[in-house]
Amino acid sequence: MFVVDNDLWVHVPPSSDVHDEGLVCSGGYSVENDLYSDGELEEFLTHGERAIFKSELSQFLRWYALAVSRHLKGETEHSFRTHPGKVLDDPDHLNQQLVLQEGEEYPAVFLDEISTQYHVILRGKSLFALLLRRLSHKNRDIKFSSKQLMAIGAARKGNNYSRIKDGIVKALESQGVPTSC
Repeated sequence: MFVVDNDLWVHVPPSSDVHDEGLVCSGGYSVENDLYSDGELEEFLTHGERAIFKSELSQFLRWYALAVSRHLKGETEHSFRTHPGKVLDDPDHLNQQLVLQEGEEYPAVFLDEISTQYHVILRGKSLFALLLRRLSHKNRDIKFSSKQLMAIGAARKGNNYSRIKDGIVKALESQGVPTSC
């Protein structure tokens, strides 16, 4: 039995033969996304922080949609795993990355999809890094770490937590392992 992240399967699901009874996948891109959603972590942002977060998220997603689109086309020289700080804090890097190649079109529909479901399909580590830019900012009185936020998400035992727990129990029971959950 394995618990795995969906990763890019959130965009291009695998063939059905990949999912067997012993495979439990995250609901979103990764377990971080599941914890983010279950934890309702954006509630910790003040009104002002939320506005900055949304602005930075929008800017990052503009880059991310193009980077993932290129990756899915097999263009491995473009990494979608670049830290949000590099993308947001280095305008030259961002502008260089957003230059379209000859014959390339910007994936506007893909950007819309990611923008409306960012908490589920944006790479989880990037999502947490974006949130932590506000929740651990030097001017903030109460600062959070990613481990604290993940613990909050897990402690709230939301829908994603329950789905993963149920998947694990089902996989164990199918193997004849007694469970007490």
